[in-house]
Amino acid sequence: MIALISNQNVFDIAIQENGNIYTCFEIALANNISITDSLNPISNIDVPISINRNNDLINYFSGKGQKIATSDNVNEFLMSSGIGFMQIENNFKVS
Repeated sequence: MIALISNQNVFDIAIQENGNIYTCFEIALANNISITDSLNPISNIDVPISINRNNDLINYFSGKGQKIATSDNVNEFLMSSGIGFMQIENNFKVS
């Protein structure tokens, strides 16, 4: 069982804890979630030890004390960018 940090998803956990993206399915099954579910950073997740572990990659991240967190709130990003958000002469210049 590991504690999650903000912006982690199942893929991040698979790489961080097992060193292999393919173990995301094992993690999802063990926690009764989908591989695309958003994870709550204040919860814990069970990470089964996989036969597909890549110890070199696991040691690399743990040796650097790095946690992987690549998820982002896509809706928040989409709301604050793009042509629909731009204002003429403010952040969209007309020449």
